[in-house]
Amino acid sequence: MRSLFFMIAVLFAFNLQGQIWEEFQENDKYGIQDYNGKVLIEAKYDAVFGNCGLRESKNDSIARVKLNDKFIFVNIYTGKEIPFQYEVTWCFTEGLAGVKFGNKWGYIDEKGKVIISAQYDDVFPFTKGFANVQLNGKWGVINKSNVLVATYKYDDVTDYFYEEGNIQGVKIGNKWGFITRNGKEIVAPKYDVIEHAYRGFTHVNIGGEKSANSYSIKGGKWGCVDSTGKEVLPLIYDEISDVNDKIAPVKQDGKWGLVDIYGKQIIPFKYDWITCFYEDRAMVKYNGKYGYIDRSDNLVIDAIYENCRPFDNGRAEVNKTGNWFYIDRNGNFAANQEEVLPEGYENTEIIEVVDVKETENGWTLITKDDDNPYPFLSENGKYGYKDQSGKIVIEAKYHIATHFEDGKAKVRKGKKEYYINKKGKKVK
Repeated sequence: MRSLFFMIAVLFAFNLQGQIWEEFQENDKYGIQDYNGKVLIEAKYDAVFGNCGLRESKNDSIARVKLNDKFIFVNIYTGKEIPFQYEVTWCFTEGLAGVKFGNKWGYIDEKGKVIISAQYDDVFPFTKGFANVQLNGKWGVINKSNVLVATYKYDDVTDYFYEEGNIQGVKIGNKWGFITRNGKEIVAPKYDVIEHAYRGFTHVNIGGEKSANSYSIKGGKWGCVDSTGKEVLPLIYDEISDVNDKIAPVKQDGKWGLVDIYGKQIIPFKYDWITCFYEDRAMVKYNGKYGYIDRSDNLVIDAIYENCRPFDNGRAEVNKTGNWFYIDRNGNFAANQEEVLPEGYENTEIIEVVDVKETENGWTLITKDDDNPYPFLSENGKYGYKDQSGKIVIEAKYHIATHFEDGKAKVRKGKKEYYINKKGKKVK
């Protein structure tokens, strides 16, 4: 069964790619405008989602909108709607969109023509000519001609293909293995847990199990497979984080260090937490505080901060006594601080942060404010909000996002500033 998280994540990714417009609200209805405020489609829908077309030209920009509990596709420049209405839809990928007719799924093209009739219990978007489909509780793979290339025998599939090697995780019973994009099984199911691929490498675990109602994994040993399914990093580590530049942060015997993708030690296991290098600086947690080391394991910026973020363009954001500010590569107070505390936000950016976590959605701030969503910075460079369990509750679409006070938060999207409530709705 497809996870809600995946549906949100994929739509979120499609929505942001190349988007040059935004939704606006008027009298409890939503319309579409460009970033200069020019209205493209009047406010008449119950909800507006992101771009869903191929966007190869101006006329290919298609949005998903919702009206009377049905999804519709609409061209944002002409206002032309695909005439059919669907209960649930995917965005368009490679010219096709998965749509649900009654209890079954099929695919349509961008003119609304049915290309693959509604016959499946569930479907995923097409990627490089292939898509996962479910029938009678089992998953297989089809091509665009609706030819079955991987038989219906899998109990579950991963939410995406792994980019560089074009492989995908598949599950039989309680074990995971890998198939190629065209359905050939290259690793028989043997892993207890597999996690998302990042830059060509996938985390695999034997002996661990996922906690109920949580993404955390308990027990087992971690390693990595490459984009062909080959096991490159041995499964000997207690925890692992995202691989970057063929270096992996790993935990062993209660401490974190860095190894290359083949297991050679780069940084010894002595830190409470560590990341990969960003501009030759790795974030570390040492004696309860955060600092930065260089590639020779020198503590080049003392561990004196309550929180920190990666270096970008020679600067890094750090938090001390509740205040965020920029430092340079030597740990000095950076000259330009405007992006951290922009005009009008001096008193609203100070939040009590107790931890920072690197997730597949970006850098997540864990706050002590248990009742309110907290802002997080996504990898696309925009801000959204998560609840205290880490679930995204307001998508990352803002250029500035402050913490909630009295049920509302001040945000900036493009050139416009306004307040939102905890559901992401504009309020006064």
